[in-house]
Amino acid sequence: MNKKILIIIGVELLVCTLASMSYFFMHRDMQNIVNQSRVIAFDVEKVQASHKELESLEQNIGSTKEERDRLLQVFLSSDSTVDFIDNIEVLAKNIGVGFNVKTIAEREDGVLVEAGKGLVLFSVEVDGSWDEVTHFLKILENLPYKSSVETVSVSSKVRTEEDVNLSTSFWEGVVTFSVVSTK
Repeated sequence: MNKKILIIIGVELLVCTLASMSYFFMHRDMQNIVNQSRVIAFDVEKVQASHKELESLEQNIGSTKEERDRLLQVFLSSDSTVDFIDNIEVLAKNIGVGFNVKTIAEREDGVLVEAGKGLVLFSVEVDGSWDEVTHFLKILENLPYKSSVETVSVSSKVRTEEDVNLSTSFWEGVVTFSVVSTK
């Protein structure tokens, strides 16, 4: 009987040892599974947050389209230079000044080039009464473009025999101004 009891105790110890080992390995595997599921849950949360950010960005892009279009109108584009000059010419005619484009040139500015922009320099001649010429200059300064007047030269125009009968003085000027352009 002692032999049977020893065998039973031995089997029970073996079963308990196997149960303990399987519990240990299962617990360890369960910890790995739990840790992996936490990593996956964190990754899913990151993807969901990124998705929400993208949706928010898409909404911002959609809601600011009109403002962005207006902003782009502040810069002269390479295909709108002729239209720009035509508009300036119409303004000059409406004011009553003579208008002639002397030169159009592109100039690079390091800071602007880095931002994908450039400068277009315009040199124009104008003539008319003092009020007309100065009014035209004020309009150039306040163009709805990112622009600046570089140089202005205004002088009294020499009258010809035809001009003698005019009661107002006549002025002529050369204006050089730059407009920021998109490349």
